[in-house]
Amino acid sequence: MDRILSAPDATVQKAGVPGGGDILLQSPQASLCGVITIGMPQVGAGKTYELWLIDASGSAKPAGLVPAGNRTTWNELPGEVGRAANLGVTIEPAGGTAQPTTKPIVLQAIT
Repeated sequence: MDRILSAPDATVQKAGVPGGGDILLQSPQASLCGVITIGMPQVGAGKTYELWLIDASGSAKPAGLVPAGNRTTWNELPGEVGRAANLGVTIEPAGGTAQPTTKPIVLQAIT
């Protein structure tokens, strides 16, 4: 988290999550991105929040899981943000999926 926050072009964005909670997105031009979840509601047994990097054409790439039951988490997204235009969050089966199975409950532009 420190290397993202210490980038000279670091920005923080806030996007509300339905049912409560916030997602704070950090995305510097260094192509590093992280997500902090605070107060996210429970998603139920056998489910998890899944993060997605979504490009301008709508193609989604898995970017990590926020396990059910963890109300405050920090995730540095794997690899570079690259051409991603948006960060999406869906509710998926535990363990995640290769592609989103539902529309994102959060869709936040990466700036």
